[in-house]
Amino acid sequence: MRLTDLEVRCFRNVRAAHLQPDAGVNVLWGRNAQGKTNLLEAAFYLVTGRSFRTRADKECLPWTERVETWAVNGPPLFGDGVMTAVIRGRVQRAAGAHEILITIDAAQKRVTIDGKSIARLGELWGKLNAVLFTPADLAIVQGGPAQRRQFLDTTLSQISPTYLRRLQQYTHALRQRNALLRSWRPGRPLSEHFDIWEAQLVENALPLAAARIEHLDTLMAEASTHYAAIAGAEPASAGEGAPDTAPTGAEVLSARYQGFFKTLEAVQAPDSGQRFAERLKRSREEDARRGGSSVGPHRDDFAFLINGRELRDFGSQGQQRSTILALRLAEVDVMTRETRETPVLLLDDIIAELDPRRTAAFLQRLAGMDVQSLITTTDAQAVADHIPPRRLWRIRDGQPQDHPANHL
Repeated sequence: MRLTDLEVRCFRNVRAAHLQPDAGVNVLWGRNAQGKTNLLEAAFYLVTGRSFRTRADKECLPWTERVETWAVNGPPLFGDGVMTAVIRGRVQRAAGAHEILITIDAAQKRVTIDGKSIARLGELWGKLNAVLFTPADLAIVQGGPAQRRQFLDTTLSQISPTYLRRLQQYTHALRQRNALLRSWRPGRPLSEHFDIWEAQLVENALPLAAARIEHLDTLMAEASTHYAAIAGAEPASAGEGAPDTAPTGAEVLSARYQGFFKTLEAVQAPDSGQRFAERLKRSREEDARRGGSSVGPHRDDFAFLINGRELRDFGSQGQQRSTILALRLAEVDVMTRETRETPVLLLDDIIAELDPRRTAAFLQRLAGMDVQSLITTTDAQAVADHIPPRRLWRIRDGQPQDHPANHL
């Protein structure tokens, strides 16, 4: 799979940009606050129809002052007078090509695939598969359960339309049950509609939990190998954020799933559905007092471990960053195997997040993978020292300028 064309117009500080990424390593290079991440964000819109930086699409529209400056210095941007951001991507897959067009204005967002409008963003998932790394990824280790669930759901939804459909159905049923819980008042009988929505929760919860547990196991098998290559003998740590000191020797990265079902065997047990249904029924009154459902895949979590100790509590910053990078490379491996298409790898400001040793180890690992990558950095030479870029653009005030990859 390859992103062959990326056209961006009136998106944050990008007036108009057209990139034709190579099949290998592509570098977006420039000083901070020039728009490198904005272009990566635009590319990610083609994957999910959403930003990885904000929930409000209109925040991606350029500031009024910037548009006024553009209007003075160039041709008109909006023929109908409505400020509209445009993202167009062309994707080459083994089975053929697709063109994805996304337009955003203050009122709405429109998505078309090969000229046909789609009604739901779920129809876009899987057209362009991608793995994204940003500095905010540390939240997968350091943050709450929601970030870790989203990490699994994003990959699984690209791999499996069935998983995405199950997730949407589960989420809908959960909202309905929660609405019933909030409408309940002490002394009143609970609604008979609980049985209807809980049956749908059970129907979808089991395959969701099974897919997550199985995927996590598969992912960690790949990630542990990448971690060993990137981290090598990691320094000792005395607690969260501990400084790097002397090496401790071999380290083993693993993960432990936490939820109503903790293992694949538990999900696949003959009475698993009945046990989950009974738990939902028993928790109704307590959940009503809390105002939300307390059990199910929407409450699941998992922990990363180094030699059996939780990475969140005991890992150094270096260990945590190495883990995230290992996970992202493992995602590429797993998605390639499951879909028979290699996803695009989007790496935002990777050099700033790593010390020189880990930078070298990661880029050398990446050099051995057959994957198209878009990398943003303030130091193109630091990338080129380890993996020669096929295309290089210097970004200034949102505008990419083609730069000879062999003349840094």
